[in-house]
Amino acid sequence: MNSSYLNTDHEQMLGELISILNKNPRVILKVSSHADSRGSSTYKQWLSERRLKHTIDYLISQGISSDRLTSEAKGEDQLSNE
Repeated sequence: MNSSYLNTDHEQMLGELISILNKNPRVILKVSSHADSRGSSTYKQWLSERRLKHTIDYLISQGISSDRLTSEAKGEDQLSNE
């Protein structure tokens, strides 16, 4: 998928994660974002960073403190397909 925006499926999955985080306030979450093998290295890194930003922003908007979130955009480093 060539998009960085969250859809209802993503929000549902993140909702389950938010529930776990709310029940476990000492847990710190590392969020990673990936891209597939299509496009240039620069584009894949940009897409990974955008996906990561939208995910982190959503978690924060749902009450998860940014102090509990770390992040890493993988871009081309760990492709989600070959």
